[in-house]
Amino acid sequence: MFYSHFEPKSVNYQTFFDEASKTQIIPALQRIYTWEEKHIGKLFQDIIENEQGYFIGTLVLIGSRSSASRDEVIDGQQRLTTLSIFMIALRDILQNRPDCQNIVDEINQLLLNPKLKGTPDRRLKFTNDSADLIFESLVLSTKPPKEVNDLQQRFLNNYDVCKDLILEYSPQLDFGKMEELFNKFKSLELVYIGCYDKSSAYKLFSSLNATAVSLASTDLIKNSLLMTLSKNPEDLMKAETQWLSLEENFANELGLLPKFIRHQWISRGEYTTEPSLFDKFQKKYVDAEDVKGVKEYLDGLLTDSELYLNFRNANIENLENLPPARFDRREVKETLEFLSYLNVDQVYSVLLSVYKNEKKFKNNLIKLTAFQFLFKHVPGSPSKVETVFAQYSSGAINLEKLFAELLKLCRNQSENFSDSFLNKTKYRPGGGKNGDLQFLLEKFLLNAGPNKIFSKSTIEHIVPQRPVKEDRIKLKALFGDLKQYNLFKHKIGNLTILEKSDNSSNDYSNKMFEEKKKHFENDLYIANKALLNYPFSDSPSLAIDERGKILAESIYQIFLRALQSGQWTQSQNKELND
Repeated sequence: MFYSHFEPKSVNYQTFFDEASKTQIIPALQRIYTWEEKHIGKLFQDIIENEQGYFIGTLVLIGSRSSASRDEVIDGQQRLTTLSIFMIALRDILQNRPDCQNIVDEINQLLLNPKLKGTPDRRLKFTNDSADLIFESLVLSTKPPKEVNDLQQRFLNNYDVCKDLILEYSPQLDFGKMEELFNKFKSLELVYIGCYDKSSAYKLFSSLNATAVSLASTDLIKNSLLMTLSKNPEDLMKAETQWLSLEENFANELGLLPKFIRHQWISRGEYTTEPSLFDKFQKKYVDAEDVKGVKEYLDGLLTDSELYLNFRNANIENLENLPPARFDRREVKETLEFLSYLNVDQVYSVLLSVYKNEKKFKNNLIKLTAFQFLFKHVPGSPSKVETVFAQYSSGAINLEKLFAELLKLCRNQSENFSDSFLNKTKYRPGGGKNGDLQFLLEKFLLNAGPNKIFSKSTIEHIVPQRPVKEDRIKLKALFGDLKQYNLFKHKIGNLTILEKSDNSSNDYSNKMFEEKKKHFENDLYIANKALLNYPFSDSPSLAIDERGKILAESIYQIFLRALQSGQWTQSQNKELND
């Protein structure tokens, strides 16, 4: 009989915790809390625009046939968590209103299980430690941790969103409106379905979400994976622990987890789009009833997730397959940092494969990074590139063929590259935003010679970006007007690199070009000496445009050469100091 495994009940939000168990747990198998402002706003609008008793959907719980004190929430976490945050926000808004103490007391009864002694228990808890810690601080009105990760920040942001929505609803906190709002919340209707074993819960979750486009492949894969392993309690317990570890690895970068799941699949040799990923997983493992394969897949996800995050965060301390020389390791770190500045995703799928399967990681990393930069500025299909990546990962083509195919996409594209590069590449005022520009300009200077790395470099505006008043008048005359000056000053043709000590000690940053000439004339780098060949003193807009074109062509050639050689400079390591 159906009801031997599932037990549906219709309740409202106020009576839910009495009808179900006193405590609800958000377990490892549930996706982490992902709702954003748009989801919260839609829920709130639906609640205030409808009469009391508005139906908000279904919750699926795993419970016990006995008098268990807790259930596990399998489906409905997003709504249940958000409703609790709304209650916390409403309670905190009304906390000091004597006429609203009955509402405050009722809210606390919804949030807490009273105890005769000690701190009351929360009715809603999370297996995820980060989520549980921040939610506890909200419920108990204690200070949050000094440092919070992305997941915890989402709770704090959503708390502020809930408060703002309530205050917009009644800026004067009219008692009648507050009471009406609370009554609408506590009368919200829902159906909760109690299951008495995890296998049944996973099956029900899948059927309820079979056509739910709101669920990402990541959520569906997780549920299907755990359902497949639920027949063996030990396998299931290990899998739940592993998946929780996987999610905690991405707690600081929530949006990366779905990308990683897809990139890791491609790195194993099969191209897929995000919408088709779950179907491919089902066909490969679930339909084939390959329990061993599912366990190996989960093991691989956990191992590769750490590698993937090390790549994306340029954390080379935990990478094993690196060259021993300090300069080489420094170059790996700088290249990974530049790759992260590019804000591209597709390259990380093949980077996983190359790191695990090939020698000379540094050279292959440089080739892939050079390609990814060039491909940002030339026409081409990203899906075609990912297909080539998957062909390499599957063994259909070797490493030499991989780079030959990538080179084809970037060759003979100088004009397209220059147009895109000059249009998109500009200095961004504000600290910490220009690491990509610094990397590019350094490579330009080093390739022109000498090949001697900077100790500590900084970007220098050739025509000053913050001139004194007298020089501002001169620049207005040279450019025609200040609007033109402001348009040109952050173009790449107006940028170069200096040693930070030179820049700060001589205060070159705010000087006119005439006053900088002597420094550039004596500069170590040929490309800085060449600045004297441009009319920065008389026609700075012309100089900036002319130099920009030279820079664009040079950088195109530097990166095209790096894609072929795996080196950033033509005479790698000959003059480099460490």
